[in-house]
Amino acid sequence: MYFSIIIPTYNRAGLIIKTLLSVLAQTYKDYEVLIIDDGSTDDTEQRVKAFITEHDCSHFKYFKKENAERGAARNYGMQLARGRYISFLDSDDLLYPEHLQYAYTFITLHNNPELVHQAYEFKNEQFLNPRAVKYPAIPHFNRALITANYLSCFGMFLRHDITLLFKFNTDRAFSGSEDWLLWLQLAARYKIYFNCNVSGCLVEHNARSVLQFDEGQLLYRAKTLYSLLKSDDVFLKAFGVRAAKRVYGHMLTYTALHLILNKKRKSGSYLFFKGLYYAPIELFSRRSLAILKHWL
Repeated sequence: MYFSIIIPTYNRAGLIIKTLLSVLAQTYKDYEVLIIDDGSTDDTEQRVKAFITEHDCSHFKYFKKENAERGAARNYGMQLARGRYISFLDSDDLLYPEHLQYAYTFITLHNNPELVHQAYEFKNEQFLNPRAVKYPAIPHFNRALITANYLSCFGMFLRHDITLLFKFNTDRAFSGSEDWLLWLQLAARYKIYFNCNVSGCLVEHNARSVLQFDEGQLLYRAKTLYSLLKSDDVFLKAFGVRAAKRVYGHMLTYTALHLILNKKRKSGSYLFFKGLYYAPIELFSRRSLAILKHWL
C-alpha cells in the first residue's frame, strides 16, 4: 500500500459523500482510505457504509470511535494506516483526480523524502471561483511557516516512519491549531519538499467560518501554541525564540481581527497591540490593514 488517506469526520453526512467520490476518482489506485468517525450523531455511519457497498470499494474502511476531536481521530487513523505515505483529508474538502498521481511521481523523483506538501486552492460551496494560495519562495519554505499556516492537511504527505514519532495534539480546546503545531514541529526537523501542482481544494462554507469561534478558545489556542513551541528545544534551535513570539503575535492579531469583525472593538484593539508587541512585523500584514480599515 503506497498511500493511506485518513478522513476524520463528525456530523458531516451531508458533505462527506462528495469527498469520498473525489477520492474514488483518483487515477492512481494504490491507496487505502481510513474514515474515522469521531462519534457522529447524524447518519454519517449509514451513508458511508452504503457508499462503500454501492461502489464495492473494499479499500475504504470505516471506523467509529468516541468523540475526542479531529486530532485524536487522525492519530487513531495513523495507528491503523499501512501506507508508505500518510495524508489527512477533512470530510468537506475535495481531491482532484491526479492528486495521488502527482504525489507519487514527485515522491519517487525526490527519493522518498520525509515530508511533501502539494499545492491546493480554495473554492466556494458551488465549487466555483478558485482562489489560489500564495506560497513562499522555495528556499524559505520551512521558515515561512512561522508567518502563517499555509499548508493544508490533504496537501501534506508524511512518510510512515515520521508518523510513528509525531502525533497531533489531542487537547480538545486546542482544536483548530493542532495541525499548525505539528507542521512547525516537523519543519524544525525535516525539509518540506514542495510540489507546485494544484491537486485539491478547500471548500469555503458557513460551517467552516472562523467567526463562529469564541474569544476564549482563540486566546487559549494562541497561548498553548506559544507555550508548546517555547518548550520545544529543537524548534528553538532551528528557528529561535523570536519565531515562537512571531507565531504568538500572529495568533493574537488573528484573534483581534475576528473580534473586531464581531463588533468587539475594545478587546480586539487590545489584542491587536499585544500582538504587535510580540511580533512588530505583523503591522505590515494584510490582516493589520483589514483591522485599520474596520477601525476607520
